[in-house]
Amino acid sequence: MRDSEPPEERLWESGWGAHTMAQRRRLGRLPLVEKLAWLEEAQRLVNRLGQKSRRTAGDPPEAP
Repeated sequence: MRDSEPPEERLWESGWGAHTMAQRRRLGRLPLVEKLAWLEEAQRLVNRLGQKSRRTAGDPPEAP
């Protein structure tokens, strides 16, 4: 968590509904540039996991 977060954001949410709403508030405060960076990193992770699962299945690795 960031030091600049309000005190209510530093508490554990109880239940999925409260967690979902708090997560949406946090994501809503992120600038678009940070959201895009997060999505790009998530895509790289998904690609690496997919390559790893194909290698364990015996398929040849894909070219980058």
